[in-house]
Amino acid sequence: MEQLWEDVTCSICWNVFSDPVSIECGHNFCRGCLSTHWSQISAQGHRCPECRASCSRNRMIPDTRVRNLVEKITKPQQEEPEPQGPGSQLELGRPVQLARLDEEENLILDKKALSRCLEQGGAGDAPVCVVSIVGEQRWGKSFLLNYLLRRLRSPDARDGSWMGREDEILEGFEWRADEERVTNGVWAWSQPFWVPTQGGKVAVLLVDTEGSMDIAMEKETSIKLSAFSMLLSSYQILNISNKVNDTDLEYLEMFVRVAEEVGKAYGLEPIQHLDLLVRDWSSSLVLGAEGGEQHLRHVQQKLEARSPCKHPKALEALKRSSSRCYLMPSPGKRITMGSEGRLRDMDDDFRGSLRDYVTALVSSAGQHIWMDQHGEMLTGTQLAAKIKNLSDVMKNHCSGFSSPCQMAITFHNQRVLDRARADHAVFLKEKDGLSRCMDDCLTVDPSAMAHQFMEQRRALLERCRKEVRELKEETLLTALEAELTREAETFLETYRRRYQHHTNQRALARARAAHAEFLKEKDTDSRNPLKCLKVRPGKMAEQFTERRGDLLRQCRTDMLLKKEALGTELEKKLRQKKETLLTELEKELMWEAESFLETYRKRFKRFAIAAGVGVGGLVLAPVGGGAAAGIAAGAIAAEAAVLGIAEAVAIGAGAGAVAGGCMGGGVGWGVGKKIAQKDKNRAEGTASQGEEEDGMDEQSDKAHLIIKS
Repeated sequence: MEQLWEDVTCSICWNVFSDPVSIECGHNFCRGCLSTHWSQISAQGHRCPECRASCSRNRMIPDTRVRNLVEKITKPQQEEPEPQGPGSQLELGRPVQLARLDEEENLILDKKALSRCLEQGGAGDAPVCVVSIVGEQRWGKSFLLNYLLRRLRSPDARDGSWMGREDEILEGFEWRADEERVTNGVWAWSQPFWVPTQGGKVAVLLVDTEGSMDIAMEKETSIKLSAFSMLLSSYQILNISNKVNDTDLEYLEMFVRVAEEVGKAYGLEPIQHLDLLVRDWSSSLVLGAEGGEQHLRHVQQKLEARSPCKHPKALEALKRSSSRCYLMPSPGKRITMGSEGRLRDMDDDFRGSLRDYVTALVSSAGQHIWMDQHGEMLTGTQLAAKIKNLSDVMKNHCSGFSSPCQMAITFHNQRVLDRARADHAVFLKEKDGLSRCMDDCLTVDPSAMAHQFMEQRRALLERCRKEVRELKEETLLTALEAELTREAETFLETYRRRYQHHTNQRALARARAAHAEFLKEKDTDSRNPLKCLKVRPGKMAEQFTERRGDLLRQCRTDMLLKKEALGTELEKKLRQKKETLLTELEKELMWEAESFLETYRKRFKRFAIAAGVGVGGLVLAPVGGGAAAGIAAGAIAAEAAVLGIAEAVAIGAGAGAVAGGCMGGGVGWGVGKKIAQKDKNRAEGTASQGEEEDGMDEQSDKAHLIIKS
């Protein structure tokens, strides 16, 4: 059932779908929620609040399937009477754990949960204000955040009605009024709240942090939590008990130093806003912001009176205009002795202080959006990317957070390593681009390219060795070297394939060009009758076969594999590819040759016929009139028959007979005709025998129709 509720919940309002629509990427939202979301961030274009895909505002399609599912699930609840009063509205969102501490006190980030809070529901492209609270455990941090939740859910309330009913149990972030720790790691409310400002709406996110000032906590763990909280929060609340004492100032000193290092590493202004929230104040009757201002001034004077200042960074932070102090009295025994957070259990002065503090914070939240050190606004997606990067740094440098100084070294070393990675990525991208061009690629063989990468890697590691500070220098460099080597090997395998591909293509191109030149030469010769009749079709076919064999052998030699590929799995694949290419080339050249030879045979026959006619009509006609011409035609036919050109013999002999008849009388005509018919029959028999032997039209490929002198 819980899974079904997730399927019918809008990721913008975190309520059950109302008038569900589907957009182009396939995600569903309430029509009203989606329209409002897009109108709030219209400058960013229309994108899906979940997957960030570009969408058309006019393509919101009603989803009847989801509507029917909503009706089936909500129908049983609609039959029950709805509760009345301020607390009757449906609770929106829930607490999700962003980071946890494992058994070795390492901070483990849940990147999916972080994306859900900062990148979905419209916050990804919007300005964000993150309100985070840190301090000692069991001093009401989660309690305070739950009342912030109530106020944010009732943005239009103008009096104290947003605080809820007198007997309403306090819910939201988990809390208990006892001494046991409740919050572990870092938690956030899954749904951002939208606060209007002059520049548009701001997404406000609430973050709860484990007690990082706990005496029993390791300092390194405290530093990690502080760094994480600082990077998360644009509005930082430091929760303090009774009054600001030396222990609190020591923690603040460390927190500020951590914040400065995080700010340097990620281009952020450290501690954009700081509230010192003093709980259970009892030293004077003046409470709230006025009492806080007096107490803060007293603390500053105390720090300045000592030379040298014991906590200079803390003093510097307290003097900033973005820092303030607020005094809040004890909530009363009924709250601290096991109450469930009901309003009726609070002392009146605490209720008033709580109401005023929460109201003032929420009303100013829109002014405290995350900005970088250049004053540029950060969106939820940009902030999430920085947090994920910090998590990776913590994971890679487990022992680099024992102190702010050590943390500074860690961030410095990380920047050194990141620069080396970036330079290597640029180098790799450059070589990848060159490898895609045949001429550029073939100027550098794989072994030379591998040498270039080795030299680049050596230079980067040498530079890093000079720049990194302490902190297991060789371990860092060894890990970096292994990483760069893996990247290089991955590229070099691709490069070897490309190099061999370009080599093969060049060899194939040369073979095709040479074959085309050979074919062009033979085509030119075949258009000349004298040259054509000197080479019979069978002989021409032999020439093409011989030339094709030479080209294939040369191509195979040019396509030899480089030694770097020998003995590898790549060798087998490249050899298979090579043989496939050669087979395809052979078929291609054979097809071109056969196409030409078909044309060549026709030309050869045509020239042979023409030769028979010419000889019959011109060579013997002057000897003796018609008789001589007829006899000449018969003789030409007989000679042509020996050569096996049946069609040429028949037509040439016939032409001789006709020429004899025209030029000289009946005797010559008759003799020539008989000779022609006799020799025609003999020629056809010879040609038929030749076709059976070699499938060609000629009997012999050795003799020439035109005898070379």
